[in-house]
Amino acid sequence: MKLDLITELVESRMFRSERSISTIPPRQLAEYFYVALLYLNALRYEKSNGAKSYAQSTLRYNEFDSVKSSATDLYNLAAGALKNQQFPELGFKRWLHDIIAEREDTRQDYTLFTKFEDVLKIDSSGIRGLRRISIYYNEYSAAAKKNFWVTMNRYLSTHMRTIDLLALKPNF
Repeated sequence: MKLDLITELVESRMFRSERSISTIPPRQLAEYFYVALLYLNALRYEKSNGAKSYAQSTLRYNEFDSVKSSATDLYNLAAGALKNQQFPELGFKRWLHDIIAEREDTRQDYTLFTKFEDVLKIDSSGIRGLRRISIYYNEYSAAAKKNFWVTMNRYLSTHMRTIDLLALKPNF
C-alpha cells in the first residue's frame, strides 16, 4: 500500500482577500474554478489521501459566501466565481463528500460538471476534453493520464502559479 503524505498545510495561497480575487475578470475566474474542479477530481484517483484531505479542508466552512485566507483556493474560487449565480451548491458539497468517502459515481459527476459548464459558460473544447478524462479517469490509458497531468500542471503553472492544489500534484 502506497501512503501519500502531505508535507504542508493546505490553505489559500492564490487568494488571501476579497480584493485579490476581485482583480480577476469573472470569465477567467470561472475557468480557474472549473479547472481546479477537474484537477481535484482526477487527483482522487492518483492521490486519494491528498484529495480527501483537500476536500475536507474545502468543506470546513458551511457557505461559499466570501474569500477566507484560511480556506483552500478551491473554496475561495467557489466564493468568487459563483457569487450572484445559480450554482449547484448541494451537488458541489455532495461531490466533495464523495471524494472524502471514496465514493465514485461517474454519472453524477458528469451531470454536476456539465451543469457547472453551463452555469460558468465554459465553452472551450480543450477544457471539455480534460473533463472527459477527469471524470472517466480509470478508463484511460497510462499515456492519456500522463498527458492529462502534463496539460493540467502546465495550465496551473502558467495561469494559477500559486494555487494550493499544486502541492498535491502527482509525479508523472
